[in-house]
Amino acid sequence: MVNDMIRPFKWAGVLILAAFSTATFAAPCDPEENTWIPSRYYPPGQAVFHQGDWYQSRELHEGKTPGADFEWERLASVPDCGVGRDDSNVAERKSEGGLNRQPQAPTDAGQPPVKASNERPQACKEPGRWSFGGSYTVGQMAIHEGQTYRAIRPSNGQMPGMSQPPHWQPVDDPCSNGAENAN
Repeated sequence: MVNDMIRPFKWAGVLILAAFSTATFAAPCDPEENTWIPSRYYPPGQAVFHQGDWYQSRELHEGKTPGADFEWERLASVPDCGVGRDDSNVAERKSEGGLNRQPQAPTDAGQPPVKASNERPQACKEPGRWSFGGSYTVGQMAIHEGQTYRAIRPSNGQMPGMSQPPHWQPVDDPCSNGAENAN
């Protein structure tokens, strides 16, 4: 009979302990460690602090300004940077410039975009139409509003002729090597 009375208290203790354990992992993001940097790549879910507000990335992108572009969602409150974080390498991540800045792709700071080659491919096919939902690697081509473009940076939804920094370069004839056709 005494055991039957103690059992509910044991479960209450377990639940209280679980609640306190969860709370210890929650840590609000630090604005200094999560300041937006234009040259960084931001994966989906990444939180940044920019001009007094917190934003969360909707998709992988680089150079998109929080509050001015679709790729960012404004948050109503300070996000929690502690949940789900692996603390085993916090010191290492802090030394690299912030807890919430990983992963990131290599930056091309100070270097011009990759120059598109005008060499004729082995079998020239007309490129497909550009798609907002498409992912393009350097050198891939797409047609947008009648103009052919070649990707000079990786592109995930950056519209040819519109994005800054530019991800696309106009191409006159995707099947020429720069010389006029003899026929």
